[in-house]
Amino acid sequence: MNSAISQREAGKGPQYAVFHKATMCGVCGFHPFDVTNKTGGIGYWLSQAYTGKGITTSSVKALNRHWLPRVRLESNRGGMRHG
Repeated sequence: MNSAISQREAGKGPQYAVFHKATMCGVCGFHPFDVTNKTGGIGYWLSQAYTGKGITTSSVKALNRHWLPRVRLESNRGGMRHG
C-alpha cells in the first residue's frame, strides 16, 4: 500500500480498487511510468471468483480512456494475476 501511495505522489501512475456490485474484488493500476521513453504498464489482480465477467476488461479500458491522453504514453504493457 505504501509503495502505491508513493508511486502516485511521485506522479508515476495511480492504483485503484476494483469493485463489482459494491464488493471489492481486485486492483488495477499502472506500473511506474517511464516518462523519458513514454512507456508504462498496467497491472491488475482480480479475485478468481470474479473472473470471466468482463470486470478486468472494463477496468483496463477505463484506465486507458482516463489516463493515456493525460500522460501521452506511446506504449502500454499489461499483466494479470488472479487468485
